[in-house]
Amino acid sequence: MWYNCQANLEATRMSVLTYARDNKFMQYFMRRPRVCSGDINNRKRNNNQYGTTATTAMIDHQTDLIRDYVEDYCHNIWFLEILNQLNLYTDENKGKFDLVAAMAMAELGDEELRDIVPKKQEVISDSFQDIGYYIDEYGHKRFGVIPKKNNNVKVSWNLHDGNENITSNPRYR
Repeated sequence: MWYNCQANLEATRMSVLTYARDNKFMQYFMRRPRVCSGDINNRKRNNNQYGTTATTAMIDHQTDLIRDYVEDYCHNIWFLEILNQLNLYTDENKGKFDLVAAMAMAELGDEELRDIVPKKQEVISDSFQDIGYYIDEYGHKRFGVIPKKNNNVKVSWNLHDGNENITSNPRYR
């Protein structure tokens, strides 16, 4: 949620999507990757379906993506569990390798997002003002735009009980 990440989900896990739809979490799930469409030349970007299909062609494509990643970045994989599963993985026993399946979904999601250019971060200008609770110069709790602090301002009243100035500003009590 903090980084606006999206999860690539297997198409058979539709109960997760039902829960997400009911609880307004659909923005955290990736739509079906374009590589899942049958016609390579006509891959729509605005697909309304969710979930990656588990066809033989998709599994072969995922295996190729994992192989390419391992060949390029094997020196960055430090988890023994994933290394063991990658060594023992076969297409016949693919149901026993959850970490490899998760890695395949991550690689498909990465492939889908490869051609998206990052946007320049919007610069917050000096016109931004803090909003919240603050204590005003009279000692009252207020809500709204928090005024900029000016330490040179001293609010005081002479109550004519001697030569002493009395102020309601708690900084000068």
